Amino acid sequence: MKKSRFLSLLLPILLCVNSVQAQWTDISIPYPYALAKGSFVNDNLGYVMADGYPMIFKTTNGGSSWDSVIINPGVGAIDIEFISADTGFVLVDSGAITMLKTTFNGGNSWISDTLPAGDVYNMMRFTDASNGFVTGIFSIVYHTTNGGQNWTPLPMGGYSSANDKEHVGADTIIFTGWDGTFAYRGSVIRRDGIGTFQERIFGSDYSTFSGTHFLNGNLGFAVFTKGFPVYDNYFVRTTNGGTSWDTIHTDTTTAFAYTDVFMTNGTEGYITNQTGATSTILKVNGSTSTLDYTSNFALKRFHRGGNTLFALGEGGKVVKRNQPLAIDETVVTALQGIYPNPTSDFLNLPIELVSDISVLDMNGKMVLSTILTPGQILSLGQLSNGMYVIMVKNAKGVSAGRVIVNK
Repeated sequence: MKKSRFLSLLLPILLCVNSVQAQWTDISIPYPYALAKGSFVNDNLGYVMADGYPMIFKTTNGGSSWDSVIINPGVGAIDIEFISADTGFVLVDSGAITMLKTTFNGGNSWISDTLPAGDVYNMMRFTDASNGFVTGIFSIVYHTTNGGQNWTPLPMGGYSSANDKEHVGADTIIFTGWDGTFAYRGSVIRRDGIGTFQERIFGSDYSTFSGTHFLNGNLGFAVFTKGFPVYDNYFVRTTNGGTSWDTIHTDTTTAFAYTDVFMTNGTEGYITNQTGATSTILKVNGSTSTLDYTSNFALKRFHRGGNTLFALGEGGKVVKRNQPLAIDETVVTALQGIYPNPTSDFLNLPIELVSDISVLDMNGKMVLSTILTPGQILSLGQLSNGMYVIMVKNAKGVSAGRVIVNK
């Protein structure tokens, strides 16, 4: 790809970011709850969920401290997702009914909506404050267009039970797990645009997707286990949206199970794996992997916030990779149409999708990280006068531009 003159000026900053060696920092919550589901709005603001309990934990300083947020006594949390600093959703089970709890003030208060009776729910994905999807295990994904007040069933061809979820592009929703039958075969269900979810089966009996990460609608990576009661582990890749998968490498000898994957680009990333009550994080480079971190509690799931990667697990365990994630500079394009420039505070960004926003100074240091939805304004009023790089990452790729702050 031919880079513009602007990108040639930006490249040294990106290479500076990529060259920093990552460190994993323990930022565990002060309670021994089992954690797997979480949602991080940026590098500092995040929420983690105590599985099956009526509370979540919130940090505003990157995990240096945590505050407990009570959802509602007598309910058990199933899944959580925040799409901005204030707006978030928690799927809860009260025993008799399943409800969607919505907050518009960062968890200080909650609004309740009831999901259709007669199904068992395990995962949700919201693309914005109005549009959301919840998976049931009885061949149906439910869709809301008004923030959970009403739900429309989108039947599938077969049973499915989701372990992981993705939102890539404006209209593509992907859930991965197993097909829900006693054959236990790996399953990818996805919806592109308007319509029902289509199921794509992969693998033999007693196999399942433990965790997935799609970089776009076609390119995705997964950790896959096969066998019972002893598991073989597979690290696989798809280039056609989950229709078929290629094996990158396997592990059929050790006694651990892959639990999740996060890729920073098309060749590098991280895999969590569990051995009994302990875990390690493997650093992936192509078809090889090396030990990057050892945990005394089992780690279950990766979550990204801004340019920081978080891993959650048993015993209240939370660790983070406390340096900016690598960005593959070959996919960076010039960001056009930002205004006003120069600006004294507010900046309009031409985004069409929910996007991760990073602001870097001219030394390559990240000074601001957030998530914006289309139409939202980025505030730079807290920054000193000078020139900054604005980086936008969403399902369409990574774009960057320069802006001058002049108060």
